[in-house]
This record gives sequence, structure tokens and C-alpha cells, in this order.
Amino acid sequence: MRASDATSVRTFCCASSGSLTTVANGADPAAPTRGPGKESALEAVRRVEGVAEAEGYVQGRAPIVGKDGKLAGNPQAPSFGGSASGLGTLSPFSLKEGRAPQGDDEIVIDAATAKEEKFAVGDRVRVEASQTGQYTVVGIVGFGSADNLAGATFVLWDMPTAQRVLHRLGEFDEIAVKAEEGVSRPG
Repeated sequence: MRASDATSVRTFCCASSGSLTTVANGADPAAPTRGPGKESALEAVRRVEGVAEAEGYVQGRAPIVGKDGKLAGNPQAPSFGGSASGLGTLSPFSLKEGRAPQGDDEIVIDAATAKEEKFAVGDRVRVEASQTGQYTVVGIVGFGSADNLAGATFVLWDMPTAQRVLHRLGEFDEIAVKAEEGVSRPG
């Protein structure tokens, strides 16, 4: 990692879990809000000694439209869209059925929404994100072992599609990092 990169990327290690929280652009990880960081920070993070794996993520509002034409899910709960980076590894989402999305026509959705709306792998689903569109469901995901997170709906795209649909071209909202075995918190 070059010295100039060190000023734009700060990595915070949690020794107990072996994971790292990385914040681009020198932001304080305890700050209540922070804007997106540059996509180029991901390669700098991957070059940091002790990093085993790193993935960028984007997220935004993306309601799923049910078969009845109404927004899916509990109206009191949020509707999230994001990137499917790191499914099964760094992501809190895990595939329950199907596969990860590839290309601008594919999505995965949360298992609770799939069950409630009777969506299955292969169905076409309308999503009202910054760029509304129809997508093919190629996978169903859970949030950890749960079918969703507190009633929220989730739709995930591959990274290039998520960045385009959520207006995050060239940016990440977050970079998740897994430390190599034996990495501990700096003293």
C-alpha cells in the first residue's frame, strides 16, 4: 500500500471476530453518517497486510412490487436494495435457493418476501429503485439464519447493476473486510 493510499483508507480490526471494518476517505467509523467512498479504495484495502478478503457494497431504497401491483412487505419496514457482493462469505446474506445474480437483468430477494408474495426463482419482479425495472429472480436469500431483517424487504443485484440502479457509479457505501487468521487489534 502506498503512503498516499493510507490517508484515504483507515482499517479498524476486531480481534474477537477476525473481521475488519474499513472506512474509505478517512471517515470516522463511529460517525452517525458518512457518504460513499471511491470505488478505488477497495484495491487499496485489498493490498493492506493482514487482509484475507475485501468486498465493496452499495445500498439504497428499492421497494419490490408484489404480484398484486402493491409494494411488498410491511409498509412500516424499509425496502432495501444493494449489491450481492460476498454472498456466503463477507455478506450478512446467505443463499437459501438458487444462485447469485449476474448481469443487469437478475436479482436475488429475501426469503420472507418470496414466501409472502409467492415469488420463486425464475419469476419476473418489478423493483422501484432510482431506476425502476423488471428483473428475473435467480436466488432467494436469508439474513443470517432469518428469512429477512425485522420485516424489511431486500433485493440484491450484481455490483455493476447495483451501482447503476442505485446511482452509485464508481462508489461504495461500505467495504467489508475479513482479516487473515492471527491478525489482532493494533496495540
